[in-house]
Amino acid sequence: MTVNQILKLTIGKLINFSNFAFIKWQNYWFKKDGFLSIGICRIAVFLSILLTHLDITPLDYQILLDSKPLELYDPVGVLKFFGDTPPSASFLELCESVAFFSTCFAIAGLLSRISMPVSVVSNLILVSLRYSWQPYWSHGMNVVFIAGLAFMFGRAGDSLSLDALIKRFFKKQPFRQTELKPNYAYQWSIFLAQFAVAFMFANACFWKLSRDHFQFGWVFSDNLRNYLALGWYRSKGPPPFHVSWIMSHEWAWKALALSNIIAQGTTILACFFVRRPIWRFIFGSLFFLETWGLGIVVGLWHLEWLPLTALFVDWDRFIPWLAHQLKRIPIGDGFYQWVTINKSSRLEPVERESEIIQSSVTQPRERQQLSLNKFRTRFWRGCTTLYILLFSGYYIYTAMAKADRVHRNYPFSAFTVYSAIMAEKPYHKHTTIEYFASQIDIKTAHSELSDSIKEKLNRTYKKLYRIKDSDEIRLRLKGIMKNLRLRYKINDVEELELTTIIWQIPAYPAHHQPIAVHKALMGILDKSGKLYSASGRVNRDKNSDGYVLNIGLEGYKEPEIRIGYRLNLSGEIKPLEGNFKGRRFYFVPKETGTYHLVIFVKESSIKGTLRKEKAFFGPDFRIKDQK
Repeated sequence: MTVNQILKLTIGKLINFSNFAFIKWQNYWFKKDGFLSIGICRIAVFLSILLTHLDITPLDYQILLDSKPLELYDPVGVLKFFGDTPPSASFLELCESVAFFSTCFAIAGLLSRISMPVSVVSNLILVSLRYSWQPYWSHGMNVVFIAGLAFMFGRAGDSLSLDALIKRFFKKQPFRQTELKPNYAYQWSIFLAQFAVAFMFANACFWKLSRDHFQFGWVFSDNLRNYLALGWYRSKGPPPFHVSWIMSHEWAWKALALSNIIAQGTTILACFFVRRPIWRFIFGSLFFLETWGLGIVVGLWHLEWLPLTALFVDWDRFIPWLAHQLKRIPIGDGFYQWVTINKSSRLEPVERESEIIQSSVTQPRERQQLSLNKFRTRFWRGCTTLYILLFSGYYIYTAMAKADRVHRNYPFSAFTVYSAIMAEKPYHKHTTIEYFASQIDIKTAHSELSDSIKEKLNRTYKKLYRIKDSDEIRLRLKGIMKNLRLRYKINDVEELELTTIIWQIPAYPAHHQPIAVHKALMGILDKSGKLYSASGRVNRDKNSDGYVLNIGLEGYKEPEIRIGYRLNLSGEIKPLEGNFKGRRFYFVPKETGTYHLVIFVKESSIKGTLRKEKAFFGPDFRIKDQK
């Protein structure tokens, strides 16, 4: 073959492939179908958004803004369009009202083309606000708004809506003789929202398995037992009987971990079986079961996810299946009937009552082919295709590249929650595992805080141990003090103490309740707003075989310092021998293992009295055996 012949053949193959891909794309996204499904899915998606809205509201936005330090405001998501300062309280209150009513309008199908995007955007503003002072966010609400973004531009007001009833009223036509509307391609927004929901679980499964290069260490280790112990004891209290039983039986938690991986990893298959309603429903039902499982076992209740299961059902086949004994079923704007097409029974639209055919008639395959000339316009088809590509491409990029950490593009996220393997290698052996948690201790002059307020504060600020900068610690504690004064009316706070605790989960078969093995302060804020803190960094001493601890102090004027350590998170704190040169402490470790340093500080006041000694969290380092 000559070069020209090879070139022509190659170009022809590429053209044929592009035509094939184009037809497949059009038949997947823009097939004229889904008249009933679009109405039901609209109700489901915005019911999910409404449940989320009711969970985060009502809220006193003026108190919220006053209690949060402006210096730590880092907007996420749509709040980036508002600049570097948060919106005003009056705007947020207006946004809350708009969010509620627009969501109700979307559910009812009133002004659907406007109310759906307004509902999603206004609710996103409210949710994004709560995460704009945090370096991280919870993943419980992401999928709801990702599904909303995927669905909000769909033509969802034609079915099961007040919009359709109003159109009938103004046309003054009988219910059964109005113009038929199912000739539009309704499915694209349903399929895109279905992908948005399913990909969340698929991405979570990917990160769990990729931690050890798909060796299933997340499953066949003590990982799930440790996660259950951490989640219940740190945030919720003692686990219920069935969770405690699971943590006490190795085969039970490993089987549960495997079922979690299977459920999350296979839900995405529903997107490949959109023309096979039974298989689509089977894979979609795993989302429903997994949602219940997260609540029953892990204690992570996300009931707002449950309505999203409707996205995995082909309602245009399911509803007539329930009423298949009827030869014709008037629904919505036109007539439908039960027909058989290529051995697949489904509901088909007909334009006039006189065109109803017998349910046993088989329609030709050509009826299933998509005719591009019948789309509303090529312009809108191209815009929809562009939106699908941009949405899905950015979603996949963010989830796989963890771009949310840089872009802060809420609600798009990498679903890495609980993906780290919380077990030590080798995974087949049972070992202890440690985790960190923060605790807020409040000292008041006269007021008494209820246990519920203390528990709520500790749950809210359980991850403050991640903060290393003293300025940020000061701002965070000032925000907590303002919050106590404005929200809880506690005006006599003398001191706030931020403490970091290292908890250790005993190795199986010992009982799973964590034990506090190390505890020290990160900072103390007095009522005047002054912070007392101590921190350090350990380096090798270049002039000797020892080490040097560089100490940083905040708030102390005449400190008296001593250094202690706890070896391998066991036993009591021992004094560390060494010499001070200014704020540097030189020492030579005499034992091998992991050192967890504690910096003890007390200060001599002007009057000569000694301030009570405080123990601050120091760095940790490991000394290996030289033999």
